[in-house]
Amino acid sequence: MDVRPLTEPEGPAPEQIGKALERGLTYLQNHQYPNGEFCCYIAADKLMQGPCVPDHTVLPTAAIASALLALADHPKAVAILTRTIPFFDYQMMRGGVVNFFALRNPLFQLNPPDADSTACVAAFLDAWGVIYPRNSVRALLLANQRGGAGIGNWFVLRPRLMRQRTYWRTGLRALKAPLASWRFWQQHGYSRNDRGGVANANVLHYLSVDGSSLHILDYLVALVRNRKETDRDPRYRTPITFYYALGRCYRANPTPFEGVRSLVLERLMTFRQPNGGFGESLLETAQALSALSAWGGKPEIIRQAANVLLAGQQYYGEWPRALHFYASLGSPLGWGSEELTTGFCLEAIMAYQRWEQQEMANT
Repeated sequence: MDVRPLTEPEGPAPEQIGKALERGLTYLQNHQYPNGEFCCYIAADKLMQGPCVPDHTVLPTAAIASALLALADHPKAVAILTRTIPFFDYQMMRGGVVNFFALRNPLFQLNPPDADSTACVAAFLDAWGVIYPRNSVRALLLANQRGGAGIGNWFVLRPRLMRQRTYWRTGLRALKAPLASWRFWQQHGYSRNDRGGVANANVLHYLSVDGSSLHILDYLVALVRNRKETDRDPRYRTPITFYYALGRCYRANPTPFEGVRSLVLERLMTFRQPNGGFGESLLETAQALSALSAWGGKPEIIRQAANVLLAGQQYYGEWPRALHFYASLGSPLGWGSEELTTGFCLEAIMAYQRWEQQEMANT
């Protein structure tokens, strides 16, 4: 990890934070496509130092937009988020579901819409007060549940009696190119029964905890208790992302997750590096900082991670690219970009700032 060593025992000063946020938002504003999308590359190495190919996708832009909600009162963030709305509106399919790949991507025809992308886009639109087929999205997500084992990743037909017309229209889409679709699934190692902790945490964050989503809550808690945070998850391979996503649910409603809070904090610490960062990249450090701020980690650990993050900001205000979204099980290919890392870093810095303000208020 290319960062300067820690020398200060305290966290970043408010003026440092303000400058970092301003530079990061300026970078994102200058690098957003005219249609509202953000660049995302596909590469084979985790730090993306080798060949990188631009790829049109939806979920990375949704992740950036969701992260920038933490800065929703900043004029530059407002301008960025407003530009993403037409992009998301154009990508929504029948019933409001969303595909990981953008419409202009050739793989859009082969890949089914997924719960993760759909929940992330819908949660952002909800937060931004945008009208979309909300009732349909919620109904389709709940219809995709897997008998107490959380929500399935893919919107595909399952052997069950369903009376929702939109459910059948969405699932039958794969029959448009059955052979090519089958080859795509075989090539990437996907399964109709795929499910994942991060996707389910994103769905729960969107739905919130209530009687209809308790099975998702139980599934997520069981993943933590049984050390299966990345079990059968074809898209995310680091548990840090899971703790980050689950932390958003904890921040919204701590009570259902109090029983696993100590486990989450203990396991997050296993990824801590000697310099105070986490994982193998600044992207993972950013997600860890957001998670620690949400779950209530030790103050000195949180402040050191914040120092590492600010030290890692680059010349134009960005943070280095690193893989985040993965293509398939057993494949090194994945997606990432400076824009994606920068979005997570800005969110983490804001989370740190609010945590620090709370700490000061409590003393």
